[in-house]
Amino acid sequence: MQSIAGILFSLGLHPRYKGYGYIVYVLTKVVESNVLACPTITIKQSLSELESIYSSNQCAIKRSISFALHKACESECTEMMSALFPNSVRGYPPTTTEFLSVMSVYCLSQIHNSEHQKKDA
Repeated sequence: MQSIAGILFSLGLHPRYKGYGYIVYVLTKVVESNVLACPTITIKQSLSELESIYSSNQCAIKRSISFALHKACESECTEMMSALFPNSVRGYPPTTTEFLSVMSVYCLSQIHNSEHQKKDA
């Protein structure tokens, strides 16, 4: 499986934006929980944890994530970004909630696929 940082890089997201770190934190927590059925609960918990870690509020955290997504779509809309989020091709990046939900399921499915391939080998 590709690392979370590698996946984000292939989407055109770079670590120079604060929102990138928030995304990595949330997706890492989702992957650690390894619950494909309902990653939304882990996303909400992770956003709450970020609030206390950075003494910030969820609006500011989501705004930082949104800014990173906008910059990724402005600079280069990669093939993977356009496949997962078709509207990004037209200059409409996904919402923060949409992005975190889709990427959580994507990362978890990558894990489950790699585990399944290891069992078959």
